[in-house]
Amino acid sequence: MSGAEPARGEWEPGLERRALPRAVIRELDRRAIEEWGIPSFALMESAGRACAERVLSLLRRSPRRGLVHVLVGPGNNGGDGLVIARTLLQALGSGVRVSYLGADPTAVRVSDDFRLNWKLWTGLGPPITQVHPTSPAPGTWLSTLADDALVVDALFGHGLSRPLGEPWKSAIDALNAARVPVLAVDVPSGLDADTGEVLGAAVRATQTVTFIAPKLGFFRGAGPEHIGRLHVAEIGVPQAWIEAEIARARA
Repeated sequence: MSGAEPARGEWEPGLERRALPRAVIRELDRRAIEEWGIPSFALMESAGRACAERVLSLLRRSPRRGLVHVLVGPGNNGGDGLVIARTLLQALGSGVRVSYLGADPTAVRVSDDFRLNWKLWTGLGPPITQVHPTSPAPGTWLSTLADDALVVDALFGHGLSRPLGEPWKSAIDALNAARVPVLAVDVPSGLDADTGEVLGAAVRATQTVTFIAPKLGFFRGAGPEHIGRLHVAEIGVPQAWIEAEIARARA
């Protein structure tokens, strides 16, 4: 398993016909919480555990040695990343580190789910490396990415629609240059989930685990060059709702 494979996206035949726009994904997520009654924390836990299972599978088949490095952003995608890190640490016992890129979560507004998962990790795992938007480019930190066994990209999810600034752009550029295996959480960070446009910089993932349904941007624009091998994880949203939206989109 190398960070450079596969060169283009790989997915099960017909999966592109099941793709949905971000607005529909967001609405399905909302309905699951407000109408179906699934706590948002439970959805985040399911998403993180699905990704952690994929990471463990990749590690078992990889000749690489080193840490699993989870890159966490300030939104719910970052919350998924904290679940992944915690689940991996419980499974492996050690060898997991977390880096947070964003404004200090104790000083800015973050979701309750993110805040709780931050607390759970800090009570269990090693200290989180924090890289703030006002920090100078963290050259030493970036240079260690190539030493990792695998990097989990949990910086941004399907909601991103603006060009990336710092420190995220430098981190993504360094990650791509490191040629380390990367598992992207929901969407490779920096890829527009609807259009497949690269928003300044986008992670080139070895594998992507996406939730609920594939995103339109995976099959448009630069999407196929960034998603790697695509997997769709079930996280608790009623399948009948998903199928109805797919049928509506194809009508």
